Amino acid sequence: MEFEIFDYHDIRPLAKFGLTGNFWTINLMTIIYTWAAMAMIAGLVGLTLYFIRKPENRFVFALKTVVDFLANLTTETLGFFDEQIFYFTAGIFLFTLSCNLVSLIPYIDEPTKDLNTTLAIGAASFIFVQYQGFKKMGLKHINEYMEPVFFLLPLNIISELAKIASMGFRLFGNILGGSIIMMLVMVIMEALRGQFIVYAIITAVAAFVFYKYCNIHKYSRLNKLMVAAIGILVIFPCLQIFFVLMEGLIQAFVVAILTLTYTSLVIKNEDEVSVEGVGK
Repeated sequence: MEFEIFDYHDIRPLAKFGLTGNFWTINLMTIIYTWAAMAMIAGLVGLTLYFIRKPENRFVFALKTVVDFLANLTTETLGFFDEQIFYFTAGIFLFTLSCNLVSLIPYIDEPTKDLNTTLAIGAASFIFVQYQGFKKMGLKHINEYMEPVFFLLPLNIISELAKIASMGFRLFGNILGGSIIMMLVMVIMEALRGQFIVYAIITAVAAFVFYKYCNIHKYSRLNKLMVAAIGILVIFPCLQIFFVLMEGLIQAFVVAILTLTYTSLVIKNEDEVSVEGVGK
């Protein structure tokens, strides 16, 4: 469900130059939702600073588990641990995850439903990977785009740029698809709202009478039936939360692992070039 605070949603800053297409359009709601996701990150940082100073607790244990997992993932993918690559991977994972999960807040939607956001994430990953390549080999990194022959340079550049589109469209498609599924579920719930309210009232009254005046142990089968009836009341909200959590987590992990994989390929290619150069 979206929270709208403007009468207009789109800004076209380059309209006077004739650039009015979707690519040149800024969506105000996407910006607001992105800031909400960053506020979630800021809140997580605040909680971390608060709990990290206290004795060992579950929050710190969970945080250490996630950090250790990402650190081990970096080491296994690259073959060694690099702090800078780990920081960027963890950062892009956390940002993508926050953008995917921010819809759990009422009236807030996922910024990753906007293709501009997902392409920006893909572009950030691409720029970082190229930076690592130039950091490793300097201008010799350009030679990688001329393999196996130099006139394939344009095709190799297009192939690298396609990774931005691949990552962006993959994330956009999965998040948008999940949102459409949940929207269909909400439409069904809206159509059955009257029946569901009657069912909820009857179930609540029956549960109150049963647990207040009946012996639970004596009527074990009725107790199981009552638990199932109550479970139906909460299954749809729980399914929505579970679906958003799992989808958001999986897609954030995919973005992180793709970034690590692309970085690993660049670094390993540069190492092979260095070894060949020494051999000659």
